[in-house]
Amino acid sequence: MKNMKNIKNIYSPLIWLVLGVICLMIGLINHNQTFLLFAGCDIAIGCALLSIATEKKNDKGDDHGKKS
Repeated sequence: MKNMKNIKNIYSPLIWLVLGVICLMIGLINHNQTFLLFAGCDIAIGCALLSIATEKKNDKGDDHGKKS
């Protein structure tokens, strides 16, 4: 069951990335700046969510704010 949770966490960033690529193609074909803006935003959101979803459990900053 733990693997299913990891797979579900990956779907959301991949959907954002695919949507960004689709908007990028539409923007480049039609020379539409609005779609290019949407594509940039979607790809940025997708990359951020992907980095959060693939973050290792021990890298989540358990010692945030602690002095060495």
